[in-house]
Amino acid sequence: MTLLTLKDCNHLVSELAKIFAETAKLTVNVVYSTTRTDKENFCDTKYTCSKHEATNLVNNTRFRSIEELDDDVFEVRIVKSIINLNTPIVLEFTMFQTAKLKMLSFYFDFMKYYFHDDKFAYVAMDTDCAYFATSYSLEKEIISTKHLDFDLNYDKWFVPPCCPKHKSDLVQCNNQNWNMDIFGKDAFRFHKRTPGLYKDEFQGTGIIDLYTKKLLFLEWKF
Repeated sequence: MTLLTLKDCNHLVSELAKIFAETAKLTVNVVYSTTRTDKENFCDTKYTCSKHEATNLVNNTRFRSIEELDDDVFEVRIVKSIINLNTPIVLEFTMFQTAKLKMLSFYFDFMKYYFHDDKFAYVAMDTDCAYFATSYSLEKEIISTKHLDFDLNYDKWFVPPCCPKHKSDLVQCNNQNWNMDIFGKDAFRFHKRTPGLYKDEFQGTGIIDLYTKKLLFLEWKF
C-alpha cells in the first residue's frame, strides 16, 4: 500500500486540472459536430436470414440498400419512417464560416502585415489551424518598424504570457527574458482556454504536406 503525501496529492490535482484545461476546446467541438449532423441520412438497419423477408424489405418504399453478408444472411437499410429535424444547422454554418474568416484574417491581417512575403511560406490551412514555415524564428522576422505594434497587439492574436496589469512591463522588455513563473503563469493558463486566440502547437525544422489533413513534421537535431 502506497501513501501519498500532501505534495503528491497537490501535484496529482494539478496534472488533472491541466488535462481539463488542454481539452476544454472539445466542449465547443462537440457542439459543432452535433449541430452539423444530417439526420436525413439516418437509416434503420435490419438483418434477416429469410430471402422472403429480404424481398419484402426491398419492396418497401423506404428501402435504401441491401448487402448479402453470407449465404442467406442479408443486411437491409431502410430510411426511418419519422425523422425529427430539430438540429440547429444554422449554428454549425455560422461557426464554420466564422472559423474560416478567422483563419483568413490571421493570414491577411497578421502574417502579411507584420512580415514580408519572402520571409514566410504557407504550407496548409484548416478551419482552426495554419501550417507555415519562416526563414528564422517568428519574432526575428517581424518588419523592423512594426515591433512595437506587434508587442502591443500580441494578446489580440496569441495567448498572452501575462495579465493585463503587467502588459506594459512585457512590452518594455520586448518579450525577452520574461519571467513566466512570477508574472504570467496563471494568466497564460487562463487565457489558453479563450476562444479565438492562437496557440503554438508545434515547432520543428521541416514539414511535408502529404495530402489533406495528413502532414509530416520534422524535428531534426543539429
